[in-house]
Amino acid sequence: MSDMVKQRAAYHETGHIVIIYMCAPNKEISRTTILSPESNSGSTWMSDKEKTQSLDKSALLTEIKMSLAGFVCEKMKFGSASNNVDKEFDNATTTAHKMVFRWGMGIAGYVGNFDPKREDYYLRGSGIINEELHKDAQDILENCFNEVKETLRKHWNVVEIFVGRLIEKGELTSKEIEEIFLQSGLKRPSAEELDGAKEMVEETKIGWDDIIGMDQVKMEAREMIRLITDRVAVQKIGGKILKGLLMIGPPGCGKTYLATAMANAAGLPFISKAGSEFVEMYVGVGASRIRRLFVEAKEKALEKGGCIIFIDEIDAVGAKRAIDQSSGGQSERNTTLNQLLVEMDGLREKDSQHNIVVIGATNMPSNFLDPALLRPGRFDRIIVMELPNLEEREQLFKYYLKQVKYDEESIKMDKLARLLVQSTPADIANLVHEAALIAVRNKKEKVGMQEINEARERISLGLKGKCRYSPQERERVAFHEAGHVAVTYLAVPFKDVFKASIIPRGGAGGVTWVPEREEIKIRDKSHLLANVKECLGGFASERIKYGNTSVGVASDFKQATDIVYDMSWSLGMGKSEFIGDFKSIKNGVSFRNELDADANEIMKECLRETEDLLRKNWEIVESIAGKLVEKEELDYDEIEQIFQQHGRARRPE
Repeated sequence: MSDMVKQRAAYHETGHIVIIYMCAPNKEISRTTILSPESNSGSTWMSDKEKTQSLDKSALLTEIKMSLAGFVCEKMKFGSASNNVDKEFDNATTTAHKMVFRWGMGIAGYVGNFDPKREDYYLRGSGIINEELHKDAQDILENCFNEVKETLRKHWNVVEIFVGRLIEKGELTSKEIEEIFLQSGLKRPSAEELDGAKEMVEETKIGWDDIIGMDQVKMEAREMIRLITDRVAVQKIGGKILKGLLMIGPPGCGKTYLATAMANAAGLPFISKAGSEFVEMYVGVGASRIRRLFVEAKEKALEKGGCIIFIDEIDAVGAKRAIDQSSGGQSERNTTLNQLLVEMDGLREKDSQHNIVVIGATNMPSNFLDPALLRPGRFDRIIVMELPNLEEREQLFKYYLKQVKYDEESIKMDKLARLLVQSTPADIANLVHEAALIAVRNKKEKVGMQEINEARERISLGLKGKCRYSPQERERVAFHEAGHVAVTYLAVPFKDVFKASIIPRGGAGGVTWVPEREEIKIRDKSHLLANVKECLGGFASERIKYGNTSVGVASDFKQATDIVYDMSWSLGMGKSEFIGDFKSIKNGVSFRNELDADANEIMKECLRETEDLLRKNWEIVESIAGKLVEKEELDYDEIEQIFQQHGRARRPE
């Protein structure tokens, strides 16, 4: 036996040893060897402490875990397993299929004998039922695989000890195995302890204190938890239990966090799914998955007194229904949504039996969802989650910086909060984690403001490209970015020019980083016009310098065009003063030419004003461009210094 084969066999058998010891208290290991002549690899012999005539679901799942343990341990170590798993896979697969097809232990809830070997099977297990039964069996195998993997990962230090001893000795007796566990300080759980652990709700350690800010949202969430946990008091006065909560907000604003905190606060099982998991091409598959979800939730609710279902990105399954015009995809979506509506309606009618609450989350506006999903009795409450304000951003920085070592002298929380306008909690968490990685890369013991700024730049602007320009291209890009810098600094007072660069990043030839200085909830016409001028600054600068422009204006034009068309078509800000949202009317707008002309007139007027501004301050533009050609990048202080030298520094606010 080669060293590699011996090592694989050692890991394989160690997987069996650890899982038997930690998950099967009624089993005794008598001997383990990696020199078994029967298997040409290894074997682990075990026996029952006491004979049992029947096995419950828990015992059957343990049998599957023991069968998969060797395969999982090998896969964790080497990335793949050897071919000595045939018998073990047969045992695991057979047990899982019997649980589902014969003993009614699947999530889909089908009761009866659907054994394919029966002569009348074609009457019992055809079509969608057969598919769901096979899916149940695969789910059992996958769940057991994941639980084995987590147990081995948790005790990997013990795994390595066993592997070393097996390679050294080739064989271990029951006494030697027990001694290794004792020396490692690993106590074998009793059957009672295992049963107790299985009854515990999975802890995610996310509580109300982890939800920063959002006081109004948390108040709504707390009230709903009180209604869930005190349903008797609600029913006493004739009230109805709330059955659904819909959270609407931008990505990364804490919807999943809040749902998890609600489940933990209620002490109820928490089932988390994504809307995309239910949508398939074939009609009926999504609906069956919805049924499976609610059967599982009802089982947990009957056992624990309630259950919370969380469906993230619910718009994938809850969008407005439509007539199918193609290959059945829309019919499948409609059928899936119909099943969700039926299940949520069914919960309302069975309050005496179940205490199930469905929490949905979406980034889309509520009018994107089907009206039937939003009516009372399904999603009774809608919570709109917004981006954190200045105070909440400061609290978020304090929360996430506590998780890393940071320099308290250089990092000022209030300054960071002002810099990160329009940032989500996820953005702030990502910034802190990225800064920690940069600190490690720079061989620093603490995160400082330098690392925070580097992380901001890397996240906002992307990685620096390796492409280098010719001298002519370098100058053109420099004047383009100088135009953006000058216009933003002189005509867009609500933004800061944080950095300008002519180094390619993320597909752009150069970048000018202009984060907002303050939170603006309502933008008026002056804000929109300033944004258009900012977009046109690069185009105008190139045209003044060279008499023509380059393809580098494409993304600027797109942003500017979107703004001016909104102004004329949707916001009543055009010269012709057409009032109304005409973008919402697909056909029948008789004055579309006038609306287009209004949008073009806004663009032309902004360009005239932008060019006039740049010509009046052309010395500043040339100074910025020259410095960019020389240094490639200019930061906030260097840009500020150029404007000060020309007597055009901003007034302090």
